[in-house]
Amino acid sequence: MSVIVKLKELGFNKNRFRGVITYKIQDHFGLDIPDVNGGKHFELLSEFRSWFLLQRYEKYAYKAFITQINFDYIIEGEI
Repeated sequence: MSVIVKLKELGFNKNRFRGVITYKIQDHFGLDIPDVNGGKHFELLSEFRSWFLLQRYEKYAYKAFITQINFDYIIEGEI
């Protein structure tokens, strides 16, 4: 997982401030061996076992994909 947070804008007007924070979050859908065999108990859920098999079984030739979420968060207040 990758998370990038940047202060996009920041302005002041007397004792008030307003800013915009930009978030960029990336993750791949893949499960690793510790996810299903590392005490997290995901291995107990059939959905996770199927997911793990789907991405690991060579005959399926399934490719992982990247999920990316981008959003801005406005901050405002008084100082």
